Amino acid sequence: MHYHCEIWLPEVLNYSDATYKVERMLQNYHEESKRGFYDWYVIGGRYTGSHDNYNPQDDIKNITLCSICNGKGIRDNPPPSPALRGCNGCSGTGTSTKYSYVPHSEDVMEQDKVVDDLSCYTLIIAKGRWPKILHDFNDQVKPYLKSENLTGGCLVTVDCHN
Repeated sequence: MHYHCEIWLPEVLNYSDATYKVERMLQNYHEESKRGFYDWYVIGGRYTGSHDNYNPQDDIKNITLCSICNGKGIRDNPPPSPALRGCNGCSGTGTSTKYSYVPHSEDVMEQDKVVDDLSCYTLIIAKGRWPKILHDFNDQVKPYLKSENLTGGCLVTVDCHN
């Protein structure tokens, strides 16, 4: 199961530094450890663009030739169902979205610049030696951070899987 995780870091970092810090922190929480909650993760992933309403499916860098019809829009072999017309991989367009999106720099963003209605399933506050992990959070991130007097810093979008 995929779930949307946001990680709050107390300092504003660029994409490279923030992802490095997140990756080092998450090493302690792989499912093989007693505190584990994921078996793999990726920065952004299917939740890429959550900070700024970016749609990765509209980004030309994430579009590729359909591998089922080789860009023709019609299958060479019979479709799996007679009801299907054209190509079921691309709906006849000849293109499809890549399986893994290109990195989106705004998946690491200053807290103040993130959209106001950002919500997530898991929120991690990476402050102090051990982060505070809120599973089943399902609430808006910015008001919660404000209520905890956590200002500034940046948020990192993570697609976790377990």
